[in-house]
Amino acid sequence: MSTFGVVVPVYNGARFVERCIDSILSQSFRDYELIVVDDGSTDETLDIVKEKLSGLKSARVVHQSHNGVSVARNLGLSMLKTKWVTFIDADDYVSSDFLESNLKIISKDPEVDIVIGNLNNDTFVRNEKVKKKDELMLALVDPEYSRRRFKHEYGNCRCIGGKFYKMDFLKKNGIIFPDGMRTFEDGLFNLKAYYAADSICICAGRGYYYSVNNASASRYIDGRVIEDNRKIVSMLQTFTKEHDGIIDEALPYCYWNLLMGSFRAISGKKIFECVKRMRAEYKRYCPNFDSSIKGKFLSYKSRCVFFLAKCGLFLPLAILYKIL
Repeated sequence: MSTFGVVVPVYNGARFVERCIDSILSQSFRDYELIVVDDGSTDETLDIVKEKLSGLKSARVVHQSHNGVSVARNLGLSMLKTKWVTFIDADDYVSSDFLESNLKIISKDPEVDIVIGNLNNDTFVRNEKVKKKDELMLALVDPEYSRRRFKHEYGNCRCIGGKFYKMDFLKKNGIIFPDGMRTFEDGLFNLKAYYAADSICICAGRGYYYSVNNASASRYIDGRVIEDNRKIVSMLQTFTKEHDGIIDEALPYCYWNLLMGSFRAISGKKIFECVKRMRAEYKRYCPNFDSSIKGKFLSYKSRCVFFLAKCGLFLPLAILYKIL
């Protein structure tokens, strides 16, 4: 059984997938299994991957119809027979000692279930065991609220990159990625993982290089973002009901930030259509805010937007979003 499994989902990544694969194949620690899942690419991605992995016993490429990143990651996860798994997005890449440096951390504590590492642009530098798992989960739900509330930085706690998960732990708790989500699927995966974990380590090591890809699912801005945000709200509500309200404290702030994302998507409409839809979305979300949001836990921009929406001043709010 190999020590590490590396899962790379990719869709139409011909421009960048070669860099990602090269960074994995150059690892100083060689005891790993690589699975690249092509999610129905329509460009040259599959040909590039097949050529790069040709003849390698430790690497496989599988092709599926276009079902989304969650299905692709779950497929790769189901195929692994390793002790640990890490996920690398095809537009990202890792340093040559990425696996080796994290193995050193894992070796110091065989009981750890999850290792959370830094991304290339993180400033978090401490090594520590997570003592307050509820704070980590609140930081995942809304990082800004967590920083202002607890005066503590948990670093890279939401996205999937830079983390290692013990395979037996994931299987035992039935933790997989939620199907049908285009965004925040990694956040929901990590929420379940953090809740179930007995031991989580946050480390100062870097080695995962996150790239901003304007075409990626996490960066699109169109009408679909409103539908997706509603799905996120629904799933978070279900999660907190099933787990004794563990994330209730941060949910109003998360919902507010999701609403701001919906406002951003709506702002592309004509001004009066924009006003109408902003008002409707605010009314939809309003019961989730109640009177629980406190301005001191919001950024200055969020406070301004919250004030305008609460006062029903949607015309200036729409104009503000069009200007910004």
